[in-house]
Amino acid sequence: MNVSLTPELEQFVGDTVATGRFSSASEVVRASLRIFQEEERWKEYARAKIAKGLEDVAAGRVVDGETAMKRIRKAAAGKSR
Repeated sequence: MNVSLTPELEQFVGDTVATGRFSSASEVVRASLRIFQEEERWKEYARAKIAKGLEDVAAGRVVDGETAMKRIRKAAAGKSR
């Protein structure tokens, strides 16, 4: 696979290899793609959680902020013991 990079990205890859942290441009690109892949997974997770939250709101499965904070504090206090 051949990949074209902007001059700025090419410079970044070269500078990153020059630090010694990576031994090749391919390693830098693979590491970058792994980070991008993980970011995409988190976005999908967040979208699913938001959709679930909106479904709960539409179905009336909600509590006011004060009640929610009391529950969170109670749960946190129980976990710290």
